[in-house]
Amino acid sequence: MTTLRTFFALPILCTSLIACGHDSSSRNTGGQRDDCISGGSATEVGVSEPVEEGQPLGRPQLPVGPDDALAQAACSLLGTVPTEIIAVADANSAGQVVVTPRQDTALSVRLPDAGVGYFTLEIPEWSITIATSLRYQESLVILDENCDIEPVQSVSWNGACDDSGLIDHRHLYHAWGSFTVRITGDANEPVHLSFMKLD
Repeated sequence: MTTLRTFFALPILCTSLIACGHDSSSRNTGGQRDDCISGGSATEVGVSEPVEEGQPLGRPQLPVGPDDALAQAACSLLGTVPTEIIAVADANSAGQVVVTPRQDTALSVRLPDAGVGYFTLEIPEWSITIATSLRYQESLVILDENCDIEPVQSVSWNGACDDSGLIDHRHLYHAWGSFTVRITGDANEPVHLSFMKLD
């Protein structure tokens, strides 16, 4: 029987989730979005394409993003030795692994055997834009129970190296604090990604 796998999704969940693993009272809110209803249904931002198991993965149809300093920095990290982290299997334990956005650091995330892992993204200040870069074959979800994240650039190919398979997605974080990240990929292969702050 042919199974389907869904590759490439970079959605932002805007809903009240127990799995977020962070206390909203510890965050400084820089402003609530009018178009996001806390406790509402999940909103996906990104592209999902089903691909038959064992078949070659085709590149999704995406626009090419800007060739700016963030895109160039993400491309330059492709040739560096990444910082290795081990994602945890339970969202409630995501606080054990903390990542902060850095221009000079690529991450190599080792996943649990199930191919789904969690870690915490620590946002250092409110009202900043963070670029998230990863290969289009993997997926990443940022759990946002308070509607503190707003997409400012849709998922696109990295404009500085669009032939590399690297995607670029940018979000404005209206609050500082801890956000739980769920990442999905092949349990036997590390997931390479980066988070960069727009200065």
